Amino acid sequence: MSAGLPSIFPTPLTLLQIRLYRSLCLQRDILKISFPPGSIFEQFKHKNFPQSGEKLQLKRIKSSTQIVYSTAITHKIAAQSSQSVAQITEQIADFVAEHTFGWPDDWSGACGLEAGVHDVSVQATSAGLIQVKLGDRAIAAWLNFILYNLPGTTLNSLNSSLTALQSSIPASEFQTQVFVIQHAHARCSSLLQMAQREGLITLDQSEQGSAVWQFANPESVPWLTPDFHLRLAHPSERRLICQLLAVLDQVGRLWPQPLANESFRLAKEMSQCFQVFHRDRPIWHSVVNDSTDLAQAQLGLVMATQRILYWLLNNLLGISTPSDL
Repeated sequence: MSAGLPSIFPTPLTLLQIRLYRSLCLQRDILKISFPPGSIFEQFKHKNFPQSGEKLQLKRIKSSTQIVYSTAITHKIAAQSSQSVAQITEQIADFVAEHTFGWPDDWSGACGLEAGVHDVSVQATSAGLIQVKLGDRAIAAWLNFILYNLPGTTLNSLNSSLTALQSSIPASEFQTQVFVIQHAHARCSSLLQMAQREGLITLDQSEQGSAVWQFANPESVPWLTPDFHLRLAHPSERRLICQLLAVLDQVGRLWPQPLANESFRLAKEMSQCFQVFHRDRPIWHSVVNDSTDLAQAQLGLVMATQRILYWLLNNLLGISTPSDL
């Protein structure tokens, strides 16, 4: 492991899983809550359930526009209980919704990664699954994480697996695929520079290159409307957001040793999603329609895409990411 590399990579999936696990352990802080007689929590409050975090697995549900996870933990509980899966699922979903998630009265008080596990809705399904869905404020928090908090450490451990990846693909095909990803990264850079020339944003352009550009104006990306809805509501925008967070989840699942072929696959999918977004949502249309906040949110999405592409190619795979081609 490289020096300074965090042992746990924070992602929506890992933090939600940890939060759910802590809620369901029913240990000291949880045991202070008064449970209704006969509830599943009363039955299990004297048992160490679950005994390990591995017993509570969250899985991302395939969706191009929503970020939803599910767990089948209630089926494991039902095997030790006299209650039905449906009863247990309903009780746990209600308990978790009341005591684990929810947004503080003062929304400005939740920041950083703490904000990424608030504004989460919980529901029980007829199949006995518990589903948790990220709300718009939580999504905005994770977009900010990508802009400001991605680990900067290079993973040299991927060199050998990258060599194996290159040997499995004809050289010309590999170079073509790399060029497509590099082109998407360079296009992100050019869009940000164009927006600065037009006075739509001001960039803090570090000498270290486009990988660490930040917004000087606006000081923060206006992801949300005044009533806390994500401005980026178009399906192409949502798909790109879902892909950004899918990259976090997938890399986090394998951290600290993500595979080169997985990182390369994610980079290709990321560049494809960006191209569709760029085709469907020309940023200058938002400016013409006098929607500066929307245009700046779209540019925030462009910068987040640039960050992820640079991170996957440069930091994880050691492939150059020029700002122009």
